[in-house]
Amino acid sequence: MNSYAEVVVLVEGPTEQQFIKQLLSPYLAQRGVYLTPIILDKPGEKGGDVKFARAKNDIEKHLKQRQDT
Repeated sequence: MNSYAEVVVLVEGPTEQQFIKQLLSPYLAQRGVYLTPIILDKPGEKGGDVKFARAKNDIEKHLKQRQDT
């Protein structure tokens, strides 16, 4: 069994992505929790007001790209 956890964090934009990378990731990495921020992206749209269907679609796409899920 692994002694660490990997958490994929879906974020709305670059501000949230930097928050995860610069503040939360270093803190949690010391405790064996590794965060990977992924921006929910849709061409022509900025962040905010993310509907569940859009998040679900992005989650499915991300998981299909990984070999270890």
